[in-house]
Amino acid sequence: MPGFTYWRCVVVLLLALVSIFPGCSTAPTSRETSTIPLSYATSRNGLLYYRLPDGWFDATTDAKSAGSVVWLMRDDYAASIVIDEIMLDAPAREAVRHEGLLRLAQLTMSLSSKNGDAVVVAPPDIVTINARNVCVYEMVTASKDRERVILVDADEHVYEVRALAEGTQQDVSAEDIFSVQQDLVKSLRW
Repeated sequence: MPGFTYWRCVVVLLLALVSIFPGCSTAPTSRETSTIPLSYATSRNGLLYYRLPDGWFDATTDAKSAGSVVWLMRDDYAASIVIDEIMLDAPAREAVRHEGLLRLAQLTMSLSSKNGDAVVVAPPDIVTINARNVCVYEMVTASKDRERVILVDADEHVYEVRALAEGTQQDVSAEDIFSVQQDLVKSLRW
């Protein structure tokens, strides 16, 4: 049976080739089984994953951003989005669980406007982003900068995502900046 031996040799040769080139294997690799897509960046604290918006750069490693988890700048430096973790002790964390983000928004809002240089133009409101309730409010500073804050309760952590559109820049649309902020919040993973 010369044909049988021929096919046996072909099969053995193919199996040998497949074992030599494991990169051609269809078995999943650790990157394919990861729950975080490769296009995501990692925050400074290593707990948050986000997508860098087009036309923006990541300034998180800059010395000025040392207290922030993420600091993004628009390419023309006319806008920024900063993500900070709001550090809560156990009783405060429990209060957020029971009272929600509105009370926390009132506290963070009063801290932002305590010098009287910021006026609330949109009071705190609960909205849904990606099936998660978040709290949103907007302020305008004395220098006409528009600021929108989104508070996100990420299970064990609470993040403040603050977008700032400089009021002195004619080509800066606060609505465009806030749209980028909303997309960023949609992309957040923890």
